[in-house]
Amino acid sequence: MKNMMIYSAKWNDKETFRMMPMTLDCPYNEVIFDPEQAVLAVVSKDQKEKPLMMPRISERGDVIPAKRANGEQGWQEQRVIMKAYYEYYLEDMADIKAFIETFAANDTKTALKLLKESVK
Repeated sequence: MKNMMIYSAKWNDKETFRMMPMTLDCPYNEVIFDPEQAVLAVVSKDQKEKPLMMPRISERGDVIPAKRANGEQGWQEQRVIMKAYYEYYLEDMADIKAFIETFAANDTKTALKLLKESVK
């Protein structure tokens, strides 16, 4: 399946890597390794409908203000159904390594080195 490219990146000022799709048939939009948590976040191309609370907007496009229960200024909210991408979080190093080896088309040495360093 090797249809993603690994590239170097920063995450919270730490060296890491990301992966991006190289072909249209790749099932993922983006992959990010979080070195602090040692987690590989995988964003799928598949979507689901997800309820979210969003600010209520007036006919002019302005956010409608409201006072909160604690007296602070806020805004009115409304529940909106939006499409969101499925996200997967791989925490086991063997699973992360298998994912990289399955999908990475280019050199995986840098990514695997970062994985080892994050386990220390």
